Amino acid sequence: MVAFVLPVLTNAVSQTHRLYSFSFCHGFCRSDGAMKYLQKKSRSRRCSYQHHRSERKTQIEMVNESMDTNTIHSAVVTGASPGSIGFEVVRGILRSFPQATVYLGLRSEDGNMNQSILDTLLEQFPHSTPVIVSLPLHDIEKVFHAANTIENHIRQNTDPQFHALDLLVNCAGVMACEEAKTVQGYEYQFGVNHLGHAALTEGLLPLLRMSKRPGQGRIVCVSSIAALGGFPGYEILRNKNFEAYTGSSFLSFGKYDRWKAYVDSKLANAGFAKGLNELENGNVTAVSVHPGIVASRLQRHLAPSLSQDSAQLKRAVKYLPIKNVEEGARNSIQAALCATTSLDRRGDLYIGDSTPSWFSLDSRICRDFARRSLTEVRKFKPQSRS
Repeated sequence: MVAFVLPVLTNAVSQTHRLYSFSFCHGFCRSDGAMKYLQKKSRSRRCSYQHHRSERKTQIEMVNESMDTNTIHSAVVTGASPGSIGFEVVRGILRSFPQATVYLGLRSEDGNMNQSILDTLLEQFPHSTPVIVSLPLHDIEKVFHAANTIENHIRQNTDPQFHALDLLVNCAGVMACEEAKTVQGYEYQFGVNHLGHAALTEGLLPLLRMSKRPGQGRIVCVSSIAALGGFPGYEILRNKNFEAYTGSSFLSFGKYDRWKAYVDSKLANAGFAKGLNELENGNVTAVSVHPGIVASRLQRHLAPSLSQDSAQLKRAVKYLPIKNVEEGARNSIQAALCATTSLDRRGDLYIGDSTPSWFSLDSRICRDFARRSLTEVRKFKPQSRS
């Protein structure tokens, strides 16, 4: 992965420190032991990291200063299992809007675990309404079913002015897993990270357009600075044959390249947000974010090629600002809750940390890609087959 990502990223932008940081972190974190080491480094470095950030505005300060004062009544967050960025985004929403209804999109159907999640949130936010929705992103038809479930639940509200969705945060994802296919036959990472979320977005767009927030509803796609590795040529965004995404687009020297698949899926997230933002033309605001280098369970699919004591790993992360999940959620919370006037209305990829910055994508390419993505997932809408 390092051999593939580093040269591409360093040629893509001038901010080489950020790019090397991402590449090293995700290239070397390939075991549970490695993740424990990263989490340990995150905890031990937190005091000095926060001291460094105190010299500039923190994300919490930025959120407070640019907060959208319009109440959020309903929101959907995918990948919101405990210990994830998504779960911290849910908590961030409820801290600001404690009476909101938040739908947590989870793949797990473990009733005991789901009830535990609800109990935890209700204990912290007793006036909120957390709702868990089964969301298997690897099956587009079931994603549309989840969107219908959310819509039906929202419309049960007796006050018609609340028959809308104010916020959708697409947080869920997989990284560098072994070669696999979704139910519809797409390459697994592209299918889960992009097409599954595109289907959910398509299913919820009518409700998002009805939001009373300025700029209507808002969509936040959690991408990654890894997307920069796919910028040269925009190949994944230019490919007009979605059937190629069954795997042939992710080959390197004749073999499946799980890192290429991941990088391309993150570029797809960023490109989709940018393109959708332009297609909606103010009806809905869409933006993508890079959460930072986060010690989380996203790396759970990686092969155990490096141990906790790996000298290579320790050299790689020695100077990196590794975040815990709470810190890693701040960019997403900022993009989700700040006033519309504080957003980059072009929908570009937000890669700021303490200092906001954006990385621009080609508008025409992204617009065409978003349109093709929505057309592709509509094939699996249940009503389209009747």
